[in-house]
Amino acid sequence: DEAMVVAIAPTLARRLADMKHSDLAVVAQSFARAQVSHPPVLRAIARAAQGNDLLTSKGYTMITSAFAGLDFHNEDYLRHLDTWASTGAASKCSEEQAVDLANARA
Repeated sequence: DEAMVVAIAPTLARRLADMKHSDLAVVAQSFARAQVSHPPVLRAIARAAQGNDLLTSKGYTMITSAFAGLDFHNEDYLRHLDTWASTGAASKCSEEQAVDLANARA
């Protein structure tokens, strides 16, 4: 429900940087499933993802796909994603994750 998501958005935005990597990805996916584009929270998710060293290829795929589904673009996050991929970390992606990342970046 969009009203509920909007109501909890300020609390989420403040707490995203302290969330576990898996929870961060789930929050992004939840916004996409609800089709709620709340730019302040999405920017906070992008910042938190950039600062989370434990984020896995699955997490990056979930977040990137969520952003694409909401037509949300954050250049800093995309640069971070490109850097992450160029370090060889993307080689740990499953075939499905690689396809999802490529589609989300298109």
